[in-house]
Amino acid sequence: MSVTLTYKVTQLFKAGKVARYFGALLLAGALLLPVSAALADNHSLGFSKLAPPKSKFHIPGLGDFSIWKNDMQRAKKAYRKGNYSKARKYLHKALNGGNFLAAWYLGHIHRLGLGVPVDHGKAFHFYRRVAIEYDDGGGLPQRVFLIVLDSLVRVADGYRTGVKSGKVNRDYGRAMRLYTKAANRGHPAAQHGLANMFFSGQSVRKNPKKAVRWIRLSARKLFPPALAQLGELSIQGKYVRKSKLRAVAMYIIATRNANEALYPQIFDRLDQLSRQLTEQEYQRAQGLADRWIAQNNLHRTRGRSLPRPPVINADNSSSPNPLFRSIKQGIKALVD
Repeated sequence: MSVTLTYKVTQLFKAGKVARYFGALLLAGALLLPVSAALADNHSLGFSKLAPPKSKFHIPGLGDFSIWKNDMQRAKKAYRKGNYSKARKYLHKALNGGNFLAAWYLGHIHRLGLGVPVDHGKAFHFYRRVAIEYDDGGGLPQRVFLIVLDSLVRVADGYRTGVKSGKVNRDYGRAMRLYTKAANRGHPAAQHGLANMFFSGQSVRKNPKKAVRWIRLSARKLFPPALAQLGELSIQGKYVRKSKLRAVAMYIIATRNANEALYPQIFDRLDQLSRQLTEQEYQRAQGLADRWIAQNNLHRTRGRSLPRPPVINADNSSSPNPLFRSIKQGIKALVD
């Protein structure tokens, strides 16, 4: 009997079966540990709300290491390196595993055409998967809330303009509700979108005064499109004082805080307007830009702004916004 047992053990070692069984046993023990503590310690995107679906757990062979690694972390690493094909692979795995935040990255990939053809329809539906997780009652960690809020605004954009490739029809009423929710939480793109709805009379009566107020709030957060629009209004003298110098100042501020690859038209417009000024006039416009930043208690650090604006509530009063701490910087930090 001892000879037989010795023979079987020897055969197991030769086949590598003991290693596989031992690895599977360790993994099974690890799966019995509470997942909430592990997720709470994940500092990358604050996945404390999420737990993997039970149906996804299985005991793999020793050669299957996927469950030992965080798909989201691998996706982010590939994303930062510009390997979008690899990033998509792990993002889909993370999303299928229950991590809805992966859809936000997939939305960016399809909206910007990162390694794939631009597809606003796919982007819209990925953003929508994140937006439906919106919780205004403080049930989400702040970093997660910023991503969900950003997705809410992108979904509102889709309803305002319509997304033909995604078979999304215009729905001004829905866009207005989503913009209002996000604008009252201090999101600059939502405030800018709301302004354009008041300008155009989409879902509401035209109200240029309200539109300008929302644009100014967005501009004080250094949102480039809002600053550019204030510049155009200054050139036309519509609803604000006419001043070409002020218009150039707004464009100067916008280009200081914009990515030229994302907003090339803003840089082109500044170049066009600056050619119409003398050197002395351009210097005055730069001075106006600096004074505007100082008057609005804004400052710049290495080209990135750190505004602390108030949130505008439904009753038109101002109160400190504990969640808004430069959404642009917060979102960029999550991607980086």
